[in-house]
Amino acid sequence: MAEQIPVEQLPVVIGKLQMAYDLFLLLNTKDSNTLNFDLLSFWPLLLENSASPERNAWAFGHTLVEYWTGNLGVEVLQERFGYYLEFRI
Repeated sequence: MAEQIPVEQLPVVIGKLQMAYDLFLLLNTKDSNTLNFDLLSFWPLLLENSASPERNAWAFGHTLVEYWTGNLGVEVLQERFGYYLEFRI
């Protein structure tokens, strides 16, 4: 999987991966220990870096929170990520 990451995008991808893990730890409390850190489910989002790093991180974080809080299925992750990339703050 790591071979799919272009070298120039490596810092952004690693940053997004770290954010994903931090969000996972934050949302996966003792009371709701049901979340699954399934890297394969959001791997395409890690590789999608067409927007600015700030916009990309914002969209990625929102997508994962929506996914892990139970409002989003794996099948629509890419669609929601695209929505957040286009969302105007």
